[in-house]
Amino acid sequence: MFMEKFAACRASDLQKLKCLFNFTIFVLLVASGAPASASGAQAPTAQAHPPADAAELIKGLQSRNLAERELATKAAAGIEPLPEAVVPFLLNALRGLESQPSNNSVSEATREQWRYSGDLVTALGHAGSPAIPDLSVALNDPDEAIRRGAVDTLILIARDSPAHGRC
Repeated sequence: MFMEKFAACRASDLQKLKCLFNFTIFVLLVASGAPASASGAQAPTAQAHPPADAAELIKGLQSRNLAERELATKAAAGIEPLPEAVVPFLLNALRGLESQPSNNSVSEATREQWRYSGDLVTALGHAGSPAIPDLSVALNDPDEAIRRGAVDTLILIARDSPAHGRC
């Protein structure tokens, strides 16, 4: 079935890449045991009561203070497995961050945003396969930083999966 869809994607390389990526997401969903028809991420406020550690992380990620958000992100990056309840908040923290351009002539502030987004992706990767439904929905987010973070996280999860390397 996928090959038929892939063959239909002849209009552009971008469409082929998107088809291939959607297939990869499907394979990850199947490998993780998550339902392939996952309806998407819940809004962060609709989460069930998270564990105390997760609640503290979420509080830090929602802070208006950048230093507190960065501390919460670094703390989340150190927790493995990361509670699934934190995933939507980490994804939301990516919103509006600068994406890496192809040149190196950027300000230190932009480089700091790149480091912060790298920490967010590391933390998201520690959520593992339970984060895949939220990450799949994030692929269609209008914000480029969220889409890029979702792709990078899915790559991390795929690399850490038991099926990695089997073809």
